[in-house]
Amino acid sequence: CLANSPANRDKYLIIGVKESSKTKHHSIVGVKSKDTNRKGTKEINDFLSTKKFVGNIRPMVHVERIKINNKRVDVVVIESSNNVPFILADDYCDQPKKAAPVTVRCAHLYSRVMDMNTSIDKTADNDITELLWRRRFRIDATPIDKLTYYLSSPDDWMSLGEVSDNEFAYYYKYAPEYK
Repeated sequence: CLANSPANRDKYLIIGVKESSKTKHHSIVGVKSKDTNRKGTKEINDFLSTKKFVGNIRPMVHVERIKINNKRVDVVVIESSNNVPFILADDYCDQPKKAAPVTVRCAHLYSRVMDMNTSIDKTADNDITELLWRRRFRIDATPIDKLTYYLSSPDDWMSLGEVSDNEFAYYYKYAPEYK
């Protein structure tokens, strides 16, 4: 859900902080260093690498471990990406030890808007889906951002031939207005 958030910036999942729903107060509770459920960058990326994503494009994630008031806090950073949306190609079934199995469905687009995740049995609203695809195809990007992206694919530039002595012109084949 966080990787598919419409916000085009890094997202954070903070572990070791407790929020009181009544007072909206936060307190640092920390995480135990020997907690068997604690995951680092390698474990999270190993887990993601075993899941089939559409187009084999996965979110980039890393964990930053910090100390606050002598307590450990883990911050899972879901890195900003234009490769959204991230969609599973196969169902994933989680088998928690003390709860009923939960299935994350393939072909469903899960997102997070403000403080709400897409329900496990639904897919993101059309406006969110469109916004993510527009970001992937850089439809709303600035012209300079588009040019920077286009220049990263030199094989997609087509020659217009020699335009003057030893000067050649090229255009980007998917957006020929870029020469």
